Amino acid sequence: MPVERHVKRAASSDDAHHDTRLIDLGTLGLEASVSGQAERYGRGKTSHTIHVWWARRPHGAMRALAFASLMTAGEGEGEGECVMRELAFVSSPNDDVIKRAQRLLASQYAGPPKVLDVFGGGGTIPYEAAFLGAEVSSVDYNPLSVFIQKSNLEYSQEALALLTLNDLVRVVQEAGTRVLEKARERTDDLFPLRQTGTRKGVFAYFWSYRLRCANCDFEFLLMKRPWLSRRPGRRTAMTVANMRRRQSVAISDVDDSRISLLNEVWAPGRNGTACCPKCGNEHKNPSIQVCSDAIVAIGELLQKGKAFRCPPKNAVPSEDHFKAREGALLHALNLTLPYSRLPKWSGIVNPALYGVDTHSQFLNRRQRLVLLELIGALKEEQAHLQQKYSFEVVRYVVSALSAFIDQLVDWNCRLSMWISQNEQVGRAFCGPGIPMLWDYVETDPLLSGPANLWAKLDRIIAGVRATPSFAVRPTVHESCAQTLPFAADMFDAVITDPPYYDNVFYNVLADFFYVWKRPVLESLCPTLFSTNQCRERLELVASQFRHGSHATSHEWYCAQLSQCLQEVTRVLKANGLLSFVFAHSSLCAWEAVVQCFRQSGLELTSAEPLSIERRQRPRAMTSEAVNTCIVLVGRKSVRPRTMADMSAIEGAVITPRTRRMAVRLRECGWHESDIGMAIFAQGVVALANASRVKGVESNDDALQRLGRTVRTLIPEFKLQERQSL
Repeated sequence: MPVERHVKRAASSDDAHHDTRLIDLGTLGLEASVSGQAERYGRGKTSHTIHVWWARRPHGAMRALAFASLMTAGEGEGEGECVMRELAFVSSPNDDVIKRAQRLLASQYAGPPKVLDVFGGGGTIPYEAAFLGAEVSSVDYNPLSVFIQKSNLEYSQEALALLTLNDLVRVVQEAGTRVLEKARERTDDLFPLRQTGTRKGVFAYFWSYRLRCANCDFEFLLMKRPWLSRRPGRRTAMTVANMRRRQSVAISDVDDSRISLLNEVWAPGRNGTACCPKCGNEHKNPSIQVCSDAIVAIGELLQKGKAFRCPPKNAVPSEDHFKAREGALLHALNLTLPYSRLPKWSGIVNPALYGVDTHSQFLNRRQRLVLLELIGALKEEQAHLQQKYSFEVVRYVVSALSAFIDQLVDWNCRLSMWISQNEQVGRAFCGPGIPMLWDYVETDPLLSGPANLWAKLDRIIAGVRATPSFAVRPTVHESCAQTLPFAADMFDAVITDPPYYDNVFYNVLADFFYVWKRPVLESLCPTLFSTNQCRERLELVASQFRHGSHATSHEWYCAQLSQCLQEVTRVLKANGLLSFVFAHSSLCAWEAVVQCFRQSGLELTSAEPLSIERRQRPRAMTSEAVNTCIVLVGRKSVRPRTMADMSAIEGAVITPRTRRMAVRLRECGWHESDIGMAIFAQGVVALANASRVKGVESNDDALQRLGRTVRTLIPEFKLQERQSL
């Protein structure tokens, strides 16, 4: 496919001050986008496979972005573009194209180029920049993010300096196996159905909540998802019958047309209102605190496939047994259950509205006991390893194995969904919000069924095996982007993927993991696990819940992002470059971008479209996910901003070049609305570079007009006019 180059789109009379890099040629959006759509977070090929974090980007796309942001275009321009294209698709650290990329970058700089990510998150950008031979620094405010990055980028390198990769993999495998064998032995009494004759055991327990009517005392189920299997040729569901005093459940093959009639206790169109099927009494926002847990089905592993049936009476030990076991185990471990509370944010943290108050209540008693037994086994393994290995090796091995906790928190709690289409367990905390589930699946994670810990160990081992020895060790800092701990004029490139206004509340999600990892890691990483929860005061997200109103949250976000961009300007070298990844569909988010770049001391030179996400969301196998972003490319301003004319900006947005861009992106499989956003971003560059815009009353007005202009070319494009969450 022919590639149209558009070097230095926003060129000034002082162009000599800025070198031209590959990202200025306009090919990143084509080459890396293809890899972003193709990559499926390959298990065992990247650090993604070990620790849980959110909104991670495909390694191939971020590798290409890092290379394009650093590689100077010149005599070797053609080779550089070829390498960038190939980089997006390779996975092995020994691949020849990686070495070619490293040689090309080494030829461009006197020493390793210095790269900074000011919102490190899960660490993909720092990992890939270090992979290419850069001297990388990463910053994040969230201690769980910092831990994940330190584990993958720092602790791994310290361990590899003392052991060969093969020996390190062996230590992780042997330690992980000991931990899981102990956990299985110590949880046998919790799972009476773990082994049933020649069968492989009961792997899943399906739960709902039973509510007693306040008017007639009838007990009914708050079930919403009755399907157990919707695989091709199989339709198995739970059917509900009203008995004299309570509802009962049967399991059978059911025709799709009848499924809506199986349990109609939730009032249609009235979220959170359950109606008694006997007397019709309404119960608004029922709390799980006044409900009882009701096991409604079990899933068995057969020699081939799965079977579902009603639970026998001995499927779950008594509440007294659980209570005694938990008390004794907490005492033995010298622990207390997490008492930190969930924020009650409607639409974002919905379980808190229905009685899930603390970070221990999102697990049922058996799930909690399994997690506590795992924590105990990990602490014992740490003591065992300390007798044989150095602190650095022990810290890395235990840090990697702490991902077992991630697995249980995310795939075995009251918020874990059963996906009937493929008979698998869905993640509880895939973001951006946390929905309330009235039906959830509990697994026996020490068997071989879905979401089991043995499979997680395999992924941990594969992730460790894929860890390279970086030429220059990265450094990770627990700090905030608003006050960077670096000297001025230090970095050749700042490449970062910041929080997108109000898309994801990372600290809220991280707390569910942090509080349970803390007992294992506080002795190994004391500064990162010194508090009961992740800090949130300076987390760069716009939230009415935190700041009182949309206006104050927007104002706060803009002030903090402006400070961040001013810090980026300070630490960039005179000819340094910023690659700022951003994606949002709301007017407010883009208004913040325009306002903050105007105050930053940075000039935007282009907006590169980039495809970065998988097509499928983890929760819904057939729904589309937002899968595109814009890379705003900026340099230090070398001239004062001047006033722009809105009509001229509108005219410059719809040009033969942007029409050709739309055709190319359409050929790459982009959706029309995403193509519209890529074109819209070209106008954002012009708005952000202007001191003010003639012909409009405000930034909002300018962006609305820009949106209407884009719709003349892409009718499907829509800019949401909503307030922050």
